[in-house]
Amino acid sequence: AATGTGKTRCAGEILVRRKAAGRGRALALCPRIALVDQAAQAFERLGLTCEIEQGDRRASGYPSLMGGSDVVVACVDSMLGRRLERWPAEAFGTVWLDEAHHAVSPGQRAILDRFTSAKILGVTATQDRGDEVALGHVFPHLAYEYGISDGIRDGVLCPIISRAIDCPSIDLSTVKVTTQAHGRDLSAEGLGAVLTKSEEAMLAICVKVHELAAGRQTLAFTPTVASAHEYRRVM
Repeated sequence: AATGTGKTRCAGEILVRRKAAGRGRALALCPRIALVDQAAQAFERLGLTCEIEQGDRRASGYPSLMGGSDVVVACVDSMLGRRLERWPAEAFGTVWLDEAHHAVSPGQRAILDRFTSAKILGVTATQDRGDEVALGHVFPHLAYEYGISDGIRDGVLCPIISRAIDCPSIDLSTVKVTTQAHGRDLSAEGLGAVLTKSEEAMLAICVKVHELAAGRQTLAFTPTVASAHEYRRVM
């Protein structure tokens, strides 16, 4: 599902239904530490109890009437090694993977191989990997798809209005073309080099963005970190 359309909320609703059906405890895996608390808070708003397995925080391994939670939320790296070994293979009835395009990585595969009896639910806005490794190795079925156009139609996302900026002072003739997951495209490194070596080129972009933004708060994406710093300096 597209970014901003509520993937974590949808996953939470499924975990609520799995709990009601007596499908056991759930493990929620996040690829980054910053997302662990965010996911736990989203699930708790739906009435699920959560424990976190990350850093100094430890979840109870054997839930009982006196403790344990509906969901254990963890960073992928926190569940590897000895921490993974302390969990029984049947500890979870459901494993939820956030940003599921990472599911084919060795670390995530190690976790999934530990809990082979669990149902796997993955959500992502990125169905294609840059290395072209197929997600079908982990997810044999696509359960549901909700794209940008669906979100715009339902009022979940704002309509997209595109504006092309003509900057004749920018010379892209030396920028290489590379093969990406979505097809052939200009090299990000090459684009970044063009924008950082020529203040005139960056100024041409900044002037146009300033005109179109008309004082509104704006999010700008640049091809490289260096070009982001240069954009900020010139803007």
